[in-house]
Amino acid sequence: MILLTALIALPVQANTPSFSNLKLNTGTEGIFLPPPEVNLEKAQAIKKLLSVSGVEQSSVEMMNMVIENVAKKIAEKERGDFIKTAKKELKPEEILDLYVPLYDKHYTLEEVKEMTETLEKPIFKKFLSHQDQISQETREPAERFAQTFINRISQKFDIQAPSVKKP
Repeated sequence: MILLTALIALPVQANTPSFSNLKLNTGTEGIFLPPPEVNLEKAQAIKKLLSVSGVEQSSVEMMNMVIENVAKKIAEKERGDFIKTAKKELKPEEILDLYVPLYDKHYTLEEVKEMTETLEKPIFKKFLSHQDQISQETREPAERFAQTFINRISQKFDIQAPSVKKP
């Protein structure tokens, strides 16, 4: 399921920060070297896969949402500076470093390269580019299905079906 999530993540834009320069992290600048047990070539291949698959972009978007949500809890006069500073200091490479040991554990270098090659094919790029729209278009019918399903099961227990809609 995690791989599927990675494979259907948002497509990477041309201006998405790259993973290409590995160097030691010293505070907030640079990125981490891979753990000693992960070979550098494999770490670079994994980061390329994460970039091509959209995991890098999705991770940045997720962190931007976290920043925005945390900012809501900060005094309004400091909120803008907080958001600006946090987004400036956000290093996508540091997020990707979290994935490297996990992908290293589950995939060989050859498998990582093969997945990357697959994701770089035009037909798969098209598949990835439509996932957001398909997901949005599926939301309403999926919600109707879920409510119908919960209603049906609730009737079997003679209870009032709760709403599946988020408040």
